[in-house]
Amino acid sequence: MESAGSIHPEPFRIALISDGLFPLSIGGMQKHTTRLAAHLADAGAEVLLFHPHHNLEPGKLFTEQQLQRISCIYVAWPSAPAFPGHYLLQNYRYSRAVHRILRQEQRIIDAVYVQGFSGWKTINAGLNRIPVVLNLHGMEMFQTLRGRKNRMHGLLLRPPARKLMRRADAVVSLGGKLSDIIRRLAPGQKIIELPVGIDAAWLGQKPVSTHGQERRVLFVGRYEWRKGLDVLNSVIPELLAESPVPVSFRFIGDIPAQHRIHSPAVHYYGPMRDEEHIRSIYQSSDVLVCPSYSEGMPTVILEAMALGLPVVATDVGAVGLLVSDANGRLIEPGNAPELKQALMAVLTSTDRELQQMQQVSAEKAADFSWERVARLSLQGLQELKRTLA
Repeated sequence: MESAGSIHPEPFRIALISDGLFPLSIGGMQKHTTRLAAHLADAGAEVLLFHPHHNLEPGKLFTEQQLQRISCIYVAWPSAPAFPGHYLLQNYRYSRAVHRILRQEQRIIDAVYVQGFSGWKTINAGLNRIPVVLNLHGMEMFQTLRGRKNRMHGLLLRPPARKLMRRADAVVSLGGKLSDIIRRLAPGQKIIELPVGIDAAWLGQKPVSTHGQERRVLFVGRYEWRKGLDVLNSVIPELLAESPVPVSFRFIGDIPAQHRIHSPAVHYYGPMRDEEHIRSIYQSSDVLVCPSYSEGMPTVILEAMALGLPVVATDVGAVGLLVSDANGRLIEPGNAPELKQALMAVLTSTDRELQQMQQVSAEKAADFSWERVARLSLQGLQELKRTLA
């Protein structure tokens, strides 16, 4: 018979509600969900992972050991005709289906972690003193909006986002300027600051070295207005013509043909899902550029830093926690002359200066290991549970 001191405490059970998992869905929030689930399991938590992928093969995303603590729960993504706001309608319908399951499971759940709008119904309805936290990630709807279509989309998202932030038991912030946005929109709300994580496979590698005389600039991201490709495209011809050192540009992402620059010094890889191949492209590059109008804490910046790349990025979201003059340049969004000047400064740095920036990037990235982020996430949820008990 076991003594009282040998009784093992019950694992902390977390319902993690998502609108997709990487690589079945490509995006920062989807990648965050997949890695968070894996590392929460590694940290000893049990995870009920809600997802919309009917073709999910869990063994391709998680180890056997992790799957002992992760239960994948499929919820069909609802269809809706295309109209302004259909994305919100789909999320609400999806969240209703998730909530029906949660009501049946609530006696074995200690906390609920909601990604984006996927847990809308649960935040509104609550679950009998079970804490529900919300992570809206980049809060793009409250940052810079450009173009009529994008402004309309952002304005549609603002009211439900504001309401959900105020109704959740706590709001997760990636830090930096994002915490300021939450404080302004949901005064008095409890904020749990938790950064994005970086996998061990990206850490501890030797920083990249310069590749001869040519400097290679890398962009990684989907084609959408907020990524600032219009600004980057406007300065690339000038940099190719004016740089005193040979320079080339590389793009990973679904960049449409009409938005590509036709030059032998500009290469487009298209969208990629193979992390080893992506990592090899990072390692053969010299600087990452992230000229976004709005962001959360971009995983691509952490990945680049982990491999020792200097970074030129806009000072939006939580980017300022990652990038400084010590490992690149921070610039204002939408400022083409400033972007050109910052890229030129890094591109014309001496090998020694580049190596110093590489070292700073690699050392700073190590502070954002997924093991640490998962541990902090679990501690934050456990503390919230205690305060509501």
